[in-house]
Amino acid sequence: MVKDWIPISHDNYKQVQGPFYHGTKANLAIGDLLTTGFISHFEDGRILKHIYFSALMEPAVWGAELAMSLSGLEGRGYIYIVGHCCKVSDEAAFCL
Repeated sequence: MVKDWIPISHDNYKQVQGPFYHGTKANLAIGDLLTTGFISHFEDGRILKHIYFSALMEPAVWGAELAMSLSGLEGRGYIYIVGHCCKVSDEAAFCL
């Protein structure tokens, strides 16, 4: 049986249980926060206003590989399981 699709909003984001995955070039530790305000890998001088995460592993793998490639680094990058520490929005933070 297929459940009805419910769009995610700022009021009902906790209905989505995860797990959520984030791919990056950064070697992070448990408890680190992923927050906005850092320099983008995709465009020089651009400051990140959002954080990409996925309920599927494959997009996180692509994100990690892309971050490594655009930074000129060797390797596959890192994949983290993340959970939301606050409201999912432009101001969101995610915990490892």
